[in-house]
Amino acid sequence: MKRNVDNIVAARKIKNYKHKLIVDCDITKKNCIYERNTFVSMIQSMLEPDYKVHNQYTFDNAKFRPDVYIEELKLAFEFDGNPHYDNPFKIIKVERKEQFYKKNGIKVINWPYYVNPTKDLMKHFFGKVTKELVGIDFYTDEKYDKFLKTAFVVEIEDESKLLGNGFHKSVFTPGTLHKKGVDKFMKNINSFPKSVRDQIRHSIKLYLKDVEYKNDKREWLVVPSFVHKEFDEFMKEETDSNNLNHIFLRQPEVVK
Repeated sequence: MKRNVDNIVAARKIKNYKHKLIVDCDITKKNCIYERNTFVSMIQSMLEPDYKVHNQYTFDNAKFRPDVYIEELKLAFEFDGNPHYDNPFKIIKVERKEQFYKKNGIKVINWPYYVNPTKDLMKHFFGKVTKELVGIDFYTDEKYDKFLKTAFVVEIEDESKLLGNGFHKSVFTPGTLHKKGVDKFMKNINSFPKSVRDQIRHSIKLYLKDVEYKNDKREWLVVPSFVHKEFDEFMKEETDSNNLNHIFLRQPEVVK
């Protein structure tokens, strides 16, 4: 199966990536492919052995299947690739799936294609969000460290060797998203910790610098070409440089 482009490039720089958590984008087919086994292992590292993690669970008399499902908790995990944001037909299909979940009392955690398993993000999803949805905080530093050991060839001392959250080499930038996709993107953003928001904003600003050509800023390649107040306000927020202690492939000191 294909591997994440961003992290393979990072591997050449930091020499310690075995594989990335999730996604590789096939530009010709405009389809995001993720490493299912790694996505599942991330969830397993936080929930098992207390709860059984099912990969591609099948419901009786239903055509919808979650990427990952914990039957005892009625909790589903979905990986949201770029079609969830840029393909209107996929967006409609997902809306129907969400209606099915709601009707059947199933809680859902969505993992967007543009994030990485930084500590703050893992605390957010497996601590804050799971606590709100099913009343359980699954996150511990011990579990997180154990997961990192499965994602890296060599043990790392801290998370600074991880790619920051955001857009690195992916062509599926906010500028390529459908209006409904930008709405969903901002819903994600507004729920994230400040460190994650800062990293995503930083990655977008680096991208904007890179797409400039002569006197043409070509911002439409990276940010929405239509007015989106929430997105514009997000981009104007102040970024705390202390939250940027990660790898950003468009940083001048990182080989592109």
